[in-house]
Amino acid sequence: MSKRSYQQYCGLARALDVVGERWTLLILRNLLIGPQRYTALQGCLPGITTNLLAKRLREMEAQGLILKEGRLYRISPMGLELEPAIMALGRFGQRYLAGGPRDDDTVELGWGMVSLKRRYRGTAEGKAVLAVGERSFLLDYSPSYVDVREGETHAPLVVSGTLAAFRPWLFMGQPPRGLSVSGPGFREFCGSFGVDPQYDEA
Repeated sequence: MSKRSYQQYCGLARALDVVGERWTLLILRNLLIGPQRYTALQGCLPGITTNLLAKRLREMEAQGLILKEGRLYRISPMGLELEPAIMALGRFGQRYLAGGPRDDDTVELGWGMVSLKRRYRGTAEGKAVLAVGERSFLLDYSPSYVDVREGETHAPLVVSGTLAAFRPWLFMGQPPRGLSVSGPGFREFCGSFGVDPQYDEA
C-alpha cells in the first residue's frame, strides 16, 4: 500500500488510500477490455515512465486490484468491484469532452470501447464483434452487464471497417458510412448503445 494516507477512519478515505494514486484508475480502465502485457499498458498511458508503471503495477498487485499471470496483467475480482465507480467518473467527465480532443490529447480506441459499457441502455442480450482496422472487440451484452474484450473475432453480428468510419458512428452520432455489417441484430445493437441504425446496405 502507498505510504501516503488520508489517515481518516472513513470508507471513502480508505478507498482513496488504495486507488487515489495517479494512474491507478486509468490502469484499471485499460484492463476492463481484457488482460494486457506491460508494453501494451505503457503504450496506452502516455506520460507514465517505465519505473512508475512498474511501481504502480507492483502496488496494485499487492493490494489485490490486479493479477499477474505470466506476462499478462488482468483485473482481479476485487479490482472489478471498482468498475461502477470508473463508469460513474467517466459519465461525469463526459461533459468536459465537448468540442473534441485538444491538440495535446491522446485518443485511444480502447478507451472508447470502455465508454460503450456505460452507454448501454438496452434490454436485449447479444454478442457483436466490432472489427476496427486490425483490432477487434467483442461486446457481450445483457440487461445487467456489458462485457468488452479485445481480440475476439467471432459473434453472430460483425461490424467491420476503418477507424475513420467507426469514429463518427460510435462517438459522434452520425449514420454508419463505409462499414460492413454481417449477421442479424444490427438495429437492436444500435438501439441498445444509442448509435444511428441507418445503415445503407447498398
